[in-house]
Amino acid sequence: MKRYLVILYIFLTIVPSFEVSAQNNKTDKINEYIKDAMDQYQIPGAALTIIDGGEEIINEQWGILSNGEVVTDDTPFLTGSLSKPFTALAILILAEEGKIELDQSIDTYLPEFKYVASHDHEITVYHLLRQTSGISQYDGLKVTDRENTENWDISAAIKELSGVKLAHSPGEKYEYNSANYLLLGEIVEHVSGESFGDFLVSQVFKPLEMNHTGASVEQVRELHLVPGFESWFGKPVKSEFLYDPAGAPYGYIASTATDLTKFLTFLLEGNKDIISEEGMRLFTSLPEDGNSYGMGWHFNEEGRFLFHGGATRDFRAEMYFRPEIDQAAILLTNKYHSLEDPQVYYIMNGIRDLLIHDHTEALPDQSLLFQWILLAIIIFLIILAIMRIMRKSQVKKRYLTYFLSTIFVVISLGAIPMIVITQQIPWRSFQIFAPDLAFLVYCIMFLFLLHAVIPLKFFFFKDKSSSIAK
Repeated sequence: MKRYLVILYIFLTIVPSFEVSAQNNKTDKINEYIKDAMDQYQIPGAALTIIDGGEEIINEQWGILSNGEVVTDDTPFLTGSLSKPFTALAILILAEEGKIELDQSIDTYLPEFKYVASHDHEITVYHLLRQTSGISQYDGLKVTDRENTENWDISAAIKELSGVKLAHSPGEKYEYNSANYLLLGEIVEHVSGESFGDFLVSQVFKPLEMNHTGASVEQVRELHLVPGFESWFGKPVKSEFLYDPAGAPYGYIASTATDLTKFLTFLLEGNKDIISEEGMRLFTSLPEDGNSYGMGWHFNEEGRFLFHGGATRDFRAEMYFRPEIDQAAILLTNKYHSLEDPQVYYIMNGIRDLLIHDHTEALPDQSLLFQWILLAIIIFLIILAIMRIMRKSQVKKRYLTYFLSTIFVVISLGAIPMIVITQQIPWRSFQIFAPDLAFLVYCIMFLFLLHAVIPLKFFFFKDKSSSIAK
């Protein structure tokens, strides 16, 4: 009998130690993976929290802020579009209270907001939540990511958006657009009688003890948020601070790894003091109509998980959760460029692979192809300009000179409109999210104008030499 008891004791002692060892091995791999990824993509600072099997297995931070301080679990980051799930939650809270009906036209709650449509369908609250309002992304970008100027707030942004012409019939097509969540933020303010930031504090942040999270200029200022980094040719450059006072509903909530871990726990476990179990099921439900966007969440069909990414001028974040296996993670970084947007998504994919399969593929290399192409064009134009200036005689066919100069002027003046039309993005947004590309475009425009006026030197010097001869 004693022999069996000894064997049982050894079994109960050794097996848990193997599990702990395996877990430690997994966390060590993830730690190394993040460090390598930060080096590869030149990310200055990051914070990662992972909950697996209902337990927090990683709460780590790496790197520095733009002021030289070390990143900690209480360092605030702008969350970008991770703000959208909070807005969707606010709407569902109000719906549970009977103050909002999801299938009701937004005219009921925002009678002052007008839109032009070539059909009789009306935009509903549900359309805004599901990103199917018919408002184009281009029109949305015109009123988002704006500087902190006097009197600019959610209401001012909605007033400027009012009168927009819908690109599609409401409910017809999914088109991701931050303006949809800007409108939801305005609905929250109208229906609740509170500012959007105050409503989130009282209904979400305080119940979850998220004491270092802000959703307004004043709240974020108290967090002492440090600007992140823009990316110039892949290298981090300290950014000028950009906070959009109208942006909290779609992208300008600031929070910390510690606070967002509490939100992850809420997503996995719920909290009846905030929303009922039925409301929570609706909030975290998977889309049933083939759409990849639910109540403030993207849905990954293959991996069967809900997620959202977020970006501002100088921050990039990624969050996902799978309630059926009690798994969730949040990754915060402080560098951004529109062409580098997939990088943090790739990193999070690797983290999921390490959690599930204990191995992952190598990360894709950082590509600077567009920057080098534009730089090559600039070098070519500079060399060509020097050659043309040094040439002692002009092209004999004057009409050809005039024609080429006209072409150069048209290319120069048409560069920005061409980018705006082909990329369907306002130039202001292009400058914010791809500053190095915008700078290179300006250089190319200047050089084409220079080539347009180079022939004038021949006319100037010819007239001057003629007058001297007389």
